[in-house]
Amino acid sequence: MNPIIDAIYRDQQILGPSGEVYRPFPVSIKRNEGEALYHLVRKVRPTSTLEIGAAWGLSTLFLCQALADNNLGHHIAIDPYQFNFKHMAIANIRRAGLDSRFTFFEESSHQVLPRLVAEKKSFEVIFIDGSHLFDAVFVDFFFADQLIPIGGYLIFDDLWMPAVRKALTFILANRHYQIAEEFLGPKPAFFPRHFQNLKYQFRKRLRGKRNLGTPSEMRFHLGHNVNWCVLRKTAPDDRPWDHFAPF
Repeated sequence: MNPIIDAIYRDQQILGPSGEVYRPFPVSIKRNEGEALYHLVRKVRPTSTLEIGAAWGLSTLFLCQALADNNLGHHIAIDPYQFNFKHMAIANIRRAGLDSRFTFFEESSHQVLPRLVAEKKSFEVIFIDGSHLFDAVFVDFFFADQLIPIGGYLIFDDLWMPAVRKALTFILANRHYQIAEEFLGPKPAFFPRHFQNLKYQFRKRLRGKRNLGTPSEMRFHLGHNVNWCVLRKTAPDDRPWDHFAPF
């Protein structure tokens, strides 16, 4: 792995250009999740990848390193709030020697994504980790779906947030996507309390005591990595104009 990645996780900090110390955790992606991203890209061998939400740039480092090790592909990251992170995502990519495979847009995703669609861009792997408001997640999906080819992979981070899970229930109920279980990661040793509560609520729903959503809300993580979901696009959008499946 790149020594910059190793140093950040070893020291639990990021050094700024003048020696400033920044603490990227617990906001940033865990190392095992970053390595899972890395191995997904190594296996899929995409020519283009896209990331919505870069923050401190740790997921960006894993994605760009995988492209470099494949000797194939280019990565685009979108984040309008890099000033909040001292532009360290960009600095870390340069420091790691990965900037030749990297393009950055310091704009909102709802501004950049339509331009990429208009330019007929295509990305085999898209990582969505931007705003976690439901409407923002949904808009990111709406445009990402137009950018991802059949067989491409769409990754949603932060399943612990209800808005993300709700967007996923819509996608699985209404669109041609399947959970790519081979990329969800190993079964964890234990489930965090939040997911244990979801498991309990789901069982209550089956007993008819409360309406707590569809069974697919549990399938996103049950037995696998509990913080993200990987979807594979299986077909184009062929819904009739009046289609709607409850979610």
